[in-house]
Amino acid sequence: MSQLEVNFSQPTPAAIRHIADNMREQDVREVAASHGHAPYEALQFSVKNSQFSTVASISGEPFCVFGLSTGESAITHVGSPWMLGTKKVSVYRRPFLRASFDVVEDMLKESDLLVNHVHVENHVSIKWLRALGFTIESPVEYGINKELFHQFHLRKT
Repeated sequence: MSQLEVNFSQPTPAAIRHIADNMREQDVREVAASHGHAPYEALQFSVKNSQFSTVASISGEPFCVFGLSTGESAITHVGSPWMLGTKKVSVYRRPFLRASFDVVEDMLKESDLLVNHVHVENHVSIKWLRALGFTIESPVEYGINKELFHQFHLRKT
């Protein structure tokens, strides 16, 4: 069996729509709890407010979008990484993880510190973040619904 290759491209309306329509249930819950967004709204907002965003695809099918928002934190070199995906994130977990290291490396070229929050029930994302070297903090209330989220962070070495 040949190794699946992850390809990256600029977000397009069609890719955003496909990912939103097929978003993992834990990501749907997370964006609702954090910002009150529906999947398509969350992706549009996130891509629009990011200095960096890319769609990951395998065999022409988009399965997740990564992004980095620096906003007013650009001066302090702090960035907020994010990723929203479809169920294919788990199907393609090995090639996805390998490709994720390169994306995180690109983010660390833009920001010395990457910080964001992940919903406590988003176990797949928590495991993925740990595998990438992020530190996961104890849960705290966060977001519009004040649900429990872990802050996660990674500092450039």
